[in-house]
Amino acid sequence: MMPNQVKWIEHKEREILYANLSDLYGNEYINAIIDIRDFLVDLEQNNICGLANVRNTFVNKNVLKEIQKTVWTANNPFKKVGVIGITKVQEIFIEIVKMTSGLDVKTFDTMEKAKDWLVE
Repeated sequence: MMPNQVKWIEHKEREILYANLSDLYGNEYINAIIDIRDFLVDLEQNNICGLANVRNTFVNKNVLKEIQKTVWTANNPFKKVGVIGITKVQEIFIEIVKMTSGLDVKTFDTMEKAKDWLVE
């Protein structure tokens, strides 16, 4: 079952899995990540282009742990992931995820730029 925060969107005739995590904090944020992880495991699909909106969120070590666990548990189904709404501090967490997972992640200041990169 697809979590409330996730939907498929189309850009230039390509599908992108969009996760809107904006304005989530604490356990609500962690629970959303777990729901997305369960969805990805059940999806059994590879080479997904993913887009995450993390505006107005707060990443701590528990959130980072769940994100990393998601990448590994779902067998890294992503071809690449664009992230929007990131703060300077969150960029550090993105670098940690990139280094520990090999995931092709890039941050953007607009959704359009992220979608363009994902489908190129």
